[in-house]
Amino acid sequence: MARGNLVRELLRQKRDVEALEVFEAAVAESPLAQVGLTNAGIALARLGRDEEAIARFRAALERDPDYATALDGLARIHSRRGELEEAEALFARAHALEPSPRSTRAIVDAHIALGRVESALPELLAAQRRDPDDSWSRGRLLDLLWNCQVEPRAVPGLAWVELAQAHLKANRRRARAAAKLAAAHAAEGDFAQAAAMLREIAARAAENRAPKPGSPWSRRVEAYERSERFCTEPEPPR
Repeated sequence: MARGNLVRELLRQKRDVEALEVFEAAVAESPLAQVGLTNAGIALARLGRDEEAIARFRAALERDPDYATALDGLARIHSRRGELEEAEALFARAHALEPSPRSTRAIVDAHIALGRVESALPELLAAQRRDPDDSWSRGRLLDLLWNCQVEPRAVPGLAWVELAQAHLKANRRRARAAAKLAAAHAAEGDFAQAAAMLREIAARAAENRAPKPGSPWSRRVEAYERSERFCTEPEPPR
């Protein structure tokens, strides 16, 4: 089996230690091979050996500063460590060099983690235009709406209810998807429908008991009944 195919097969089987040995052999034979250095970095990162992984990614970038896979690998380590500014900058470079669904998700989540929703929105809307059935971008947009991180009027022309109905159809057993549909009704001004939906979801979840008074859920229902939006602390993306 050719070395490249062997490496891919080992990674597919998550045999990272063996894959790392092959990577290191490739780098030893070809010191300028940024691909081998990057693959070694990926394997080391999977094994939790972050400092060694960082060294490999940086060595790869010394050979090719525009190697997007190395930029992405380095960014993911920074993100995992909570070094969000560094991660965002690296993800942005990787995405600009080689845009893909994976790089879109990475840069959007980096923007949202830093509270830069205005930077995440264009990427999310573009992803939805490319593929209206993309559940990831659809879910992220609805998360932003539910968490009051975006004002509906800031996205003119977006049919929030239609978006949320598609999300619920794909996640029909999830109460959270139904709650996002309620928020979408509120975004389009149908607060009565939004309040009724939330009460029904809460009743089902609590065996026909009303939401606990004073809880964020209960306050949201009450706000909808007053024809007002309700905001909670933003939840982290999942």
